[in-house]
Amino acid sequence: MLRLNMAVPPTPRNDPNFSNEGIVKAAVLGLTDPNYNQSTAIQFIPNMDGFPNGRRIEDDVTRIELQAVSGIALAAIGLPYDDYDGSSLVTPRLLKVLNYRTGVNDNDTSYRSHFPYEQLPWSGVDPTCSCKSKKGNDKDEEALPAQSATISGAEVSAPDFFVSAYPNPFKGSSTIKYRVATRSNVQISVYDVSGNEIAILVNKKQDPGTYSLQWNSGSAAHGIYFINAVINGNLKQSVRVSKQ
Repeated sequence: MLRLNMAVPPTPRNDPNFSNEGIVKAAVLGLTDPNYNQSTAIQFIPNMDGFPNGRRIEDDVTRIELQAVSGIALAAIGLPYDDYDGSSLVTPRLLKVLNYRTGVNDNDTSYRSHFPYEQLPWSGVDPTCSCKSKKGNDKDEEALPAQSATISGAEVSAPDFFVSAYPNPFKGSSTIKYRVATRSNVQISVYDVSGNEIAILVNKKQDPGTYSLQWNSGSAAHGIYFINAVINGNLKQSVRVSKQ
């Protein structure tokens, strides 16, 4: 459990000493900067607001934790590494830990200017979609999977059929969006929890593409329903929806 120490002021993001290294950078400043190594008031050292393991949104948590576990914080308060020879606390082992890098040096997108500051996640299925984080706005957009994508030289194929329904839960109607990869016989039907067919929404051959339709539930009772997609006689997907 992390407890916030209100005696530690936040380090302004425009402070030249602000660093995503958190407590590691604070330890370096506390040892080497005369503005901070002349006092025991360590709470005023920049980046101490990231103590103990990097809790600020910018902090390189993995690096901070590994370096701290490797003894940097202890070295900062005078506990030497095993290779300390009595002369300098800055030993080869300490330098090796200080030079450790996680390999992740930059974010793949900017931070937002308001809470929760982090951009919404990238689509896990469509590397070509126009996601919120790419546009930098808050408008909800529905992303459907691409046909295929190459990731690090490996061909990753998307499903030959994909269907989604929104809003879910819904009140009067639900929009059903689906993508057909190859020309197919498509049947999309609605069933109740007892397995009774409530409605047939589509039953025809369709060319490759993305389609959208609405199920107006009308007088259907409140409860759980299943939207089944049968492609060329095979059940490909069943989406659970809830009518409020």
